Amino acid sequence: MVPEDFKFLKAKVSLVYGTEDEYINRERAAYEKERAEALFGTNLEIIPFEGKHVVNVNFINGLIRYDLRK
Repeated sequence: MVPEDFKFLKAKVSLVYGTEDEYINRERAAYEKERAEALFGTNLEIIPFEGKHVVNVNFINGLIRYDLRK
């Protein structure tokens, strides 16, 4: 993937990760942030949360800002 692949995108992109994720160390987190910033630029929102490598449905649902069914 390269930044040009996402030029058409007119949406905010969220990078969400747990600060205690057992699969992501500091180096990996820095790499992923850098890569996401390169791909999505100002459309990127980085959202760390206190927690491990889990799917928190309530947290994810809180990210939804628009009801696409309207």
